[in-house]
Amino acid sequence: MLLALVPLVFGVMVLLTARRMGGARRTEAARRAGRGAHAEALRAGDFAAAAALAETHYGPQSAELATALLALSETAPPEEALPALRRALAILSARQAPPETRAAPLARLAALSPDADEAYAAITQSLAQTRRAFGKSAPEFAARTAQAARLFAAQGRAPEAEAQFRAALALATGPEAVTLRADFATFLAARGRTREAEVLRAAP
Repeated sequence: MLLALVPLVFGVMVLLTARRMGGARRTEAARRAGRGAHAEALRAGDFAAAAALAETHYGPQSAELATALLALSETAPPEEALPALRRALAILSARQAPPETRAAPLARLAALSPDADEAYAAITQSLAQTRRAFGKSAPEFAARTAQAARLFAAQGRAPEAEAQFRAALALATGPEAVTLRADFATFLAARGRTREAEVLRAAP
């Protein structure tokens, strides 16, 4: 009796395996089609369509969608890059992404945003995430500190800008140190601190 059931059981197993393989092939074909449509939209410069296709393809809260949106934000014009960046950062935050994943997009948001409060919050968060990810002596942290100094200066946040300029100068080397000294000197001169500005400009 048991031996008679063996062919039946084997047949059911073969059928189930075939169905699974067929489903996997269909899923992979759909993925390839989705990736192709997304790439085509990017090539055509239709960034809104590319973002929508990425969401449909990857799911609304997936890490893959965040990656696709970040890539889109690097090529899209600012008015389309900003929504993609904001959405990607919201996904990364919800997924509790590691600081090294969030630091650079936050810095990019700070550089692009026309909203002073958003830019300030973004660079402040980027500094914190960079420090956590790489440490205070890393080149990444030096670059973020310099960016913060220039942003705060442009926004008229004088005390914070000065603190960041001094911190950035303590970390900077080579041509960036020269550029930073010049920027800091300009900042000081604009506030009537000409003697300090002259000392900075005369520094080797």
